[in-house]
Amino acid sequence: NDEIAVAARAFNQMADWMQQSEAKLRAQAAQQAAAARLGFAALEGTSLDALLDQAVQVLREILDVEYCTVLELLPGDDELVLRAGCGWRRGAVGSLKVPVSYGSQAGYALLSRQPVIVNDLSQETRFQAPLLAKMGIVSGMSVIIQGEHRPYGVLGVHAATLRSFTADDLHF
Repeated sequence: NDEIAVAARAFNQMADWMQQSEAKLRAQAAQQAAAARLGFAALEGTSLDALLDQAVQVLREILDVEYCTVLELLPGDDELVLRAGCGWRRGAVGSLKVPVSYGSQAGYALLSRQPVIVNDLSQETRFQAPLLAKMGIVSGMSVIIQGEHRPYGVLGVHAATLRSFTADDLHF
């Protein structure tokens, strides 16, 4: 009977939508819990280095990415240094420097003064990112960390697979 088939398809679509909604709610709850943990750590007087290390680990886990970075803007405003990160080679934290230019995703974020989402780095036209490409990074997003009088730096998350980051991911 056609009516039964139509009704069955409608119920299957509703069930799929409900499962997607539940998954999205679970992800949002996990993000809120992670933000609360970081907030408590900050209130407890955790050192900045430890707090940044905890933040990149939490972001890596919650957003399910291979790489996460906090890049600090150096005096002179022409370079960023990797202040905290996960997924990078041993010794990169504190030594890896990135130019504030259109030669990096983080530099582009600072220069454009807006968050940057990249779903496929090989198709990117706004900037070039040879370091990210060399690392096998395919997708990512970067957002400015605002300081009191100037940007502190840039927070970035990156994946080695094609990924469509969402506005919800960006705002987390």
